[in-house]
Amino acid sequence: MRGDCSGGAGPRLLGWEIAGTVLALGLEGSAPPPWVELFPDFAVSPGRARGAHVLLAARSVSGWFNRGQGDTAPPTWSSSLAGDTLLLEGPDLAASLHREGDRLRGELVASGEGGWIVAFALRSILHHALRGRGLLLHASGVVRRGQLLLFLGRSGAGKTTIARELAGGGRPFSLDRVALLREELGPVAHPTPFSDFQGRAGRHEPTRPRALLFLEQGPRHQLEPLSAGGVAARLVQHSLASGPELGDISAPLEVASWIAERIPGFRLTFRRDEGFWTILDSELGGQER
Repeated sequence: MRGDCSGGAGPRLLGWEIAGTVLALGLEGSAPPPWVELFPDFAVSPGRARGAHVLLAARSVSGWFNRGQGDTAPPTWSSSLAGDTLLLEGPDLAASLHREGDRLRGELVASGEGGWIVAFALRSILHHALRGRGLLLHASGVVRRGQLLLFLGRSGAGKTTIARELAGGGRPFSLDRVALLREELGPVAHPTPFSDFQGRAGRHEPTRPRALLFLEQGPRHQLEPLSAGGVAARLVQHSLASGPELGDISAPLEVASWIAERIPGFRLTFRRDEGFWTILDSELGGQER
């Protein structure tokens, strides 16, 4: 469903549901900004958006309003936390949010020249909205032979390449960011659109992962099991890549430890060819999920 900015009285609302969290923008002005093209497969109706977990009064401006000193380069992306107020600042965007119970409310001002910066802000905001409930991970996912495998690693490690080009006959679940939530029946992975702002990869149902695979490149394919403590530490590391944790990291560490006790983790060394699937099929294919 496409985003619908109409909503009768009050601000026009644009909203998305990502990882069970509804994020919404209350749009000022009459002309819709290009943000309405973001995440079409994750869009919700204005009625759903009114009850959003995260709601920002949003307006667009012309040009590059937030230049650094000397107008030669944009400032770097930054986030800070003062009490219950989250501040975000980057090239062509500024946002401020505060917590009201279990919800976040605030304001966002961004350039009207493109939607990517708003998508980047929403990713950081979701990271904080999930605090205590789950982790937004720098990861890709592939559904193959009825099982979901999550691939985690630094930028350039091969996560997106595996999902797009080396899926071994499987289908991509999410290309660059996966939300892994603590739910009643166990850890559940939710796809996100943050690496594909137009939503072309589509939306998939939340799924319990079979395994967490932490990528390293090497001369030969190899799979090594990790301890629960090692998995938890790596999960926190790859969560921080989605939105720097501000202050105490005890909440994400507690969630990561809970996940690590329930989902096995492995170090996967691979050569950027599909040969690693032979090892995964042998080691993981016949075991219960």
